[in-house]
Amino acid sequence: MEHKLLLSPRTAEQIARLPVNRRNVVREHLSDLATKPVELSRPTPTPPYLPGDQMYDFMHKLAGETHHFVVLFKYHSDEVHLWITAITHGTGPLGYPFPY
Repeated sequence: MEHKLLLSPRTAEQIARLPVNRRNVVREHLSDLATKPVELSRPTPTPPYLPGDQMYDFMHKLAGETHHFVVLFKYHSDEVHLWITAITHGTGPLGYPFPY
């Protein structure tokens, strides 16, 4: 079953601010998440994240740099939609993302 994605206004803004090449990578991974959310995600650790959220993280090499992305989401009560609440992105020394 493919889930439909609902983007929070914050998430839509975060995606829009990404350079086109990173935006395309994120869209591809969101498409994967819509088809396999149970396989690709895990519960968020608390803290630093809010309890009840799920996270899907992935790395992608672009222009010689490894970019680490984290997608935070919740399963919608209708069991059809995934509510994407935030996307973080980083290239830090440990690959840990910071808000983009």
